[in-house]
Amino acid sequence: MQDQKLTGNFVLMTVPVEAVEESGILNGGLIQITAEEGRLVFEAVSVEDEDIVCDGECEDCPVYETEGDDCPNLNN
Repeated sequence: MQDQKLTGNFVLMTVPVEAVEESGILNGGLIQITAEEGRLVFEAVSVEDEDIVCDGECEDCPVYETEGDDCPNLNN
């Protein structure tokens, strides 16, 4: 269950469980979403992913939220 207040506009989409399972994106895992012409791309993100840039704001960071004191960017 999400424990943060969501702000902004959102769209609820139904995705077949089989598609989620086949993709390897697991419930509760980190994902990033990109938008292109006529397409939305959902990708699993690893906490070791070099594309994640730490801005030092742990309070709103999804990596810190899932990893806590084991966050690879903590104190870096």
